[in-house]
Amino acid sequence: MGIRREADLTQAINESKKGMVNMSEYFIIFNTTKAEYLNPFSIDEPANLESVIGGTTSKLLAYLLVTKETNETRFKGKPNQLKGSWQGDKIQILGDHENETFYHSFSHQGNDITTEALMEYSQIDHTIDPEKH
Repeated sequence: MGIRREADLTQAINESKKGMVNMSEYFIIFNTTKAEYLNPFSIDEPANLESVIGGTTSKLLAYLLVTKETNETRFKGKPNQLKGSWQGDKIQILGDHENETFYHSFSHQGNDITTEALMEYSQIDHTIDPEKH
């Protein structure tokens, strides 16, 4: 599919409203406390609700919410700048049909941290922690 630009998404939404395109709803995970968000399109992933809940984006969300003091060996010596950075913040999973004005204004003004979070998350050893077994 390739990475979709916000202008392309906005155009597709406008065309769907005119009845030209039957388009599904796209979801972004917003951190309204920090004005940051996770956008599946930024990492070439689908943004329908099922994909956001069960795909890479949900793994990134868990990484952002995990306790910063996690002492598992797979986290030691890693960048960990974003790990736990969303803990305690107000988080919303919002679709572009639900509140279109907020969705588009936030996605233009907020900071998309998806790629940065994926790069950091990818450096973790994702095997089972030997200390736990």
